[in-house]
Amino acid sequence: MSWSKSVGRRTGVQPYTLQADLAMADRSNANRIMNLSCQEKERLWEEKTERLREEERRKAEEEKRQRAEQERQWQLAEQKRLKEDREAEAPIAGPSRDSPLDIRT
Repeated sequence: MSWSKSVGRRTGVQPYTLQADLAMADRSNANRIMNLSCQEKERLWEEKTERLREEERRKAEEEKRQRAEQERQWQLAEQKRLKEDREAEAPIAGPSRDSPLDIRT
């Protein structure tokens, strides 16, 4: 048994919980919003929706950048593979006709 639990039992004080704190903040925020004027509520709503739009825009840009990078990586890999295929198909180079190493003499 931890110290805080035993203290809570003796004093009757509930231990701090994040859930209780969040619930209290939600109630406080709800009460604050209820007391706002219609224009203020509308302004808050617009700010919130603008933040959400901006966040979605950033996510979309990031996804687009990642797709472009993935496509670029794929193209580089494809080019490398094609180059390796061409090199594998190329005949082995020997002495050319004009080479001084020509043994046909």
